[in-house]
Amino acid sequence: MTKRSLVPVVSLLGPTVAAAQSDHLKCYKIKYPAARAIYTADLNGLTPETGCQIKVPGQLLCVGATKTNVTPTPPGGGPEAPVGRFVCYKLRCPSGTPPPVVWHDQFGTRNVQPTKPTMVCAPEVVSTTTTRVLPSARRRAAVVASPRVAI
Repeated sequence: MTKRSLVPVVSLLGPTVAAAQSDHLKCYKIKYPAARAIYTADLNGLTPETGCQIKVPGQLLCVGATKTNVTPTPPGGGPEAPVGRFVCYKLRCPSGTPPPVVWHDQFGTRNVQPTKPTMVCAPEVVSTTTTRVLPSARRRAAVVASPRVAI
């Protein structure tokens, strides 16, 4: 009896690199082919605000992005949550002063004082499609997938 040694495939291919995760938003100005409209909404966030006006068409398209080769290296850590795609709309809310916020990101920690909200970003609605296999097609697939073998 001979012993065989198995070499893991990973060692033959070298180290693996995890796929980069989009954890930032990169925003683009857009041309949005929608009729002008104004929607009224109550929004929460830093403070609850009622009677805000959201103006269509959208102004920005924000998509997930990764950031690499930042020089000099920022003092803080990076984000870890994946992001989606958003379209941002002009926003006008009744006057109010949001509270100050302590902000920490990869560029450092600082106190920021928000003023008035100016945009609201709506996430993309991703539709899912399903495929239904009819019973007669399922039987044909089973016959093709499992031919009889003579022994």
